[in-house]
Amino acid sequence: MGFFSLPEPVEVAVGAVSFRAPGKMVAAERAAALGWATLAMEFNRLLENRFELAAPQVPNLERTEPELAAEMVRALWHIEVKPISNMVHLVEAHGARVFALAPEDAGVGSFSLWHDGRPFIFLNTRTPGVQGRFDVAHELGHLVLHSGSAELPSSDAEEEADAFARAFLMPRTSVFAHMSRGALTAHILEGKGLWRVSAMVLATRLRELGLLTSEQHRVACIQLSACGNHTAADQVREDSQLLTKILRSLRSQGILPTDIAAELRIPLDELGKMMFGLTITTAPGTGAGGGRERSRLAGPPKLGLVTPHS
Repeated sequence: MGFFSLPEPVEVAVGAVSFRAPGKMVAAERAAALGWATLAMEFNRLLENRFELAAPQVPNLERTEPELAAEMVRALWHIEVKPISNMVHLVEAHGARVFALAPEDAGVGSFSLWHDGRPFIFLNTRTPGVQGRFDVAHELGHLVLHSGSAELPSSDAEEEADAFARAFLMPRTSVFAHMSRGALTAHILEGKGLWRVSAMVLATRLRELGLLTSEQHRVACIQLSACGNHTAADQVREDSQLLTKILRSLRSQGILPTDIAAELRIPLDELGKMMFGLTITTAPGTGAGGGRERSRLAGPPKLGLVTPHS
């Protein structure tokens, strides 16, 4: 018997997953992505048996306009119009589980799904950091707007999720307070750092809020493409606060990443990929003795995720 009680395998319905371009995926790509999601959800169930984690606070706002839905989620989470410092930490603090996709599966793009009342987000970690933030907000949009969808999201659903992401990351009140009408390319490049989005995404947000005309937006996009709009800061990716805390807690009990991988019956490097590379160090924590021996101590430890400042 391992230190976790292994449940029955999870089954993921294809129709429950919000793939970006399902029509362009081959069967092998879809199967690999679903297999990875299944493994992550089994890992999550093991963790929930051992730790007390944040309950889901992701509302179902189907048939709500994306702009309004974004404002409602911000209000529910008490973040008002402030720029969000870390999107992964924010959604984890409100009950979402966030895992990294294996690099070899990155071609399917980030995706999300609901399973057993729990929202899951799977991120392509090969994209720049600002794209990763947008991906989290986009998948949050799917979870909020399309949670009851019986079929794969349509192109309209993708556009809605994009609109939600822009509104969630860049609330209209904040944009009007910091950006002027007819903003020049230089001003867009300067302003994107406030919300930690790409210059192209900010330009689109300015257009949809009426601060850029369609022609101004077209010219801005051409200029941004020509000058290159990603800085070193744009490349920095966000990772999981929750998985970091879990790994630290398990190590303090003498439970190593190798123990976790063995329990899941997967190679250690596969677990590392899923956990954003957090299992590189396999040295035990402060606890004495091997992981299996320590794990038999009476009473499962509980872990609460502290809501991050945003």
